[in-house]
Amino acid sequence: MKSTLNVSQTRWPGILVAFALLGSLIAWRIFYNPAAAAMPTLAIAQIVEHPSLDAVREGIILVLEENGYLPGKNIRLALENAQGSTQYAAEIAKKFAALRPDLAIAIGTPMAQSLKNALENQGIALLFSAVTDPVLAKLLKSKTHGDLWVAGVSDEQPITAQLDLIEKILPEAKNLGIVYHSGEINSSIMVKAIKADGRFTVIEKAVSKNSEITAAIAALVGKVDALYIPLDNLVVSSLTSYLSMSSEHKIPVFSADPDLVQRGVLASVGVSYLEIGRLTGEMALKILDKSATPQSLGIKKPQKTQLAINYEVAEALGIEVAGF
Repeated sequence: MKSTLNVSQTRWPGILVAFALLGSLIAWRIFYNPAAAAMPTLAIAQIVEHPSLDAVREGIILVLEENGYLPGKNIRLALENAQGSTQYAAEIAKKFAALRPDLAIAIGTPMAQSLKNALENQGIALLFSAVTDPVLAKLLKSKTHGDLWVAGVSDEQPITAQLDLIEKILPEAKNLGIVYHSGEINSSIMVKAIKADGRFTVIEKAVSKNSEITAAIAALVGKVDALYIPLDNLVVSSLTSYLSMSSEHKIPVFSADPDLVQRGVLASVGVSYLEIGRLTGEMALKILDKSATPQSLGIKKPQKTQLAINYEVAEALGIEVAGF
């Protein structure tokens, strides 16, 4: 008995395969964008979230956008925050090494140290920002020159001018209290410099976690004429509780970062962290458009300083600042 060939049973699978292939081709043509595939990748990580470091990140992104780099349109932007944890910073650094961005930016010294360790010898350009001393942080061997893959922006503040300001506002002050994180290089550098200046007796309290800060301030009550906040990520991330305690005991607070004055610090003179971010963003542009290398960019510092005074806080403390 002859078998009968059913044409409909043999043609449809082939037609379906053809349509499937055609559909895949159309989808590929619609969703594959060669320009998008060629977009550069910028990876930014900061050690902790607080207004100073947030301002750095904001300044970087503002400069990129002003110069036509729009996240999601012509540049891929990866943002990470280590939440104050050096362990998490190391994990972020490993993630960035696997991502292999065109440029990585580290905001804050501990984050920069983690990224430097993970990206070293990987051929990935690294910019650091808000790092007081890149040499002591073992990021570079020079305070002025970058190396093959690493450059950045220092947030070194004018300590002498800041001590002058404290002296002018509080001419009778003799004892200056400083609460700082003993594990942060930035803070240790500033404490040493203030002690070396010699015009104030420095009473220092080292802490290792946020929960120790209010107790450290309480221990300084009655012993200091003023408090000074150095460039310390741990302390600044706890600024609200810090200022609450100092306000309760009527202790004037000065800071290395002038951006903190609008949040309740009495006064400061120094460079703005938004400007530090903008300067970092300008360096990033040159690396992304391949007009410069980290080695040729070197280390930058903002040149302008600003005086910031919180007149409401001064009035509450009964301090005269009308002449400033």
